[in-house]
Amino acid sequence: MTTALQQLLPRLRRWRRTLAENVLLVSAAGAIEYSFDEDDVARFHDSTAGDCPAAVDRQTWHDLLASHYLARLSGGVSIFGRQVLYRRLRAGVDDAACRQHADRITALLGAPDLLQGLGDACAPLRHARTEVAGMLFAPAAAAPEPWWTRCLGLVGPAFLLSMALTFAWPAAWAPAGILFAMLLAARLRYNTALRSWEAAAEAMQLMLVACMALGARGEPMLADFRHGRESARRLHRSLSRSTVVMNVPYLKDYVDWFLLGDVRHCLQGRRRVRAHLPALRECFLAVANLEADIALARHLQAVPRSCRAVRHAGKGIAFDSVVNPLLDEALPLSLELDGKGAFISGRNGVGKSTLLRTIGLNLLAARAFGFCYADSAVVSTRVVHASMQNEDSLLGGESLYIAELRRSRELLASAQGAHAGIYLIDEVFRGTNHLESISAAAAVLDEIARHGLVIVSSHNLVLASILDNCLAPLQVDATPAGMTLRPGVLVETNGIALLAERGFDRHVQERANKVFNWLNRYLAHPSGAVEL
Repeated sequence: MTTALQQLLPRLRRWRRTLAENVLLVSAAGAIEYSFDEDDVARFHDSTAGDCPAAVDRQTWHDLLASHYLARLSGGVSIFGRQVLYRRLRAGVDDAACRQHADRITALLGAPDLLQGLGDACAPLRHARTEVAGMLFAPAAAAPEPWWTRCLGLVGPAFLLSMALTFAWPAAWAPAGILFAMLLAARLRYNTALRSWEAAAEAMQLMLVACMALGARGEPMLADFRHGRESARRLHRSLSRSTVVMNVPYLKDYVDWFLLGDVRHCLQGRRRVRAHLPALRECFLAVANLEADIALARHLQAVPRSCRAVRHAGKGIAFDSVVNPLLDEALPLSLELDGKGAFISGRNGVGKSTLLRTIGLNLLAARAFGFCYADSAVVSTRVVHASMQNEDSLLGGESLYIAELRRSRELLASAQGAHAGIYLIDEVFRGTNHLESISAAAAVLDEIARHGLVIVSSHNLVLASILDNCLAPLQVDATPAGMTLRPGVLVETNGIALLAERGFDRHVQERANKVFNWLNRYLAHPSGAVEL
């Protein structure tokens, strides 16, 4: 009898645990899916920014329209997966991690049923109401609570005792009033923290339940989840409030008001989080990285063109039939730069800015995920810098030229620093007169090109001959078969021709041509380039 009971008890515990996990998963499946702004998505990266000194800066992120690219990757992905995708795009991953994730993505692509099953296991994560990376990874995450918070558990019982004493000892009303004021003060003090903690605890429990559910599966790629399943179960239980308090009608209200039950649970929960930060961080990374890989596998199933990139630490890049991942019908383009930058010229509207974003987004994808949107790609893993959308700032008190100077100084500082990268620059120094624009651009671009790989597009064609020593002149054109790049500088411009297409009078176009021909003799074909 004793032996049979000893065999039955572990089974009953397993059944109870499985039932609890399934109940929470089912309840989460009917919950609301919440949206998050970019600051929330960036919180994980911002909290660990000290670990990635060669990260893509915010202007590059916005200039390359990387937020739109992230949105394409993360449709139907929880805040956990989106935060990891964001961080990989901003910070990149090393070669070992890149191979590991790429191998898992390849395995998922080869097993659609497994991909669907793992996606279903991660689906409840989408019902998290808040992000928890800031709580788990921010430098202040381990800061302890004030010492006096441990005494709050005594206030409620002391208040009830003093109220009981008032029937026999009227003087007890004085301490009862003081203690009641302390209860109110505690509630006011932690009112906002309680709402934040409730959402954070719920999100962490969803995360822990996902770890338990994935740990119950037998796939080899989920071995890490099996190792942490028991610790996840214990942490999940410790973050939950008493089932009696939560289910007995009105009991929770009385416990919260007169015993500060919710405040004490919040403080105890935060202490438990601090005490188990390594385990919670490990669970977060495991779940979020798996969900990110699932999202990437689904994304690659849907795109018409992709390849595994060959990565290296040098300056050269080579793309065969690369396309822009933001365009549904993107024209392919082939490009090869062996350590020397490029000066891109082309007619208005041909897609020079799109070309720069195509290169930039593919470089980000190679650094972050190990693949590109091309038939083949050999790319540098150096950090990408872009300067494409400098503007006047009324609130910041910056003119266009001042904004361009500030950004160029940032690019120059990065090039001269420890992490020289790849620089994508569109129409540098538009905010000043023509001669000063060319002079300043020539000096700045030459200096940046001494350290990194520069790809610049400009209508100031005279820059091509001045910078011929460091930038190869390439002319871009669009054909029905795709975009083409060929050596040389644009000869036939279309800026004046567009005057007629946009409704300007013929006489305006003729006068513009007259001025252009006069200027062209002096600037477009100089007899010799200045030595920089």
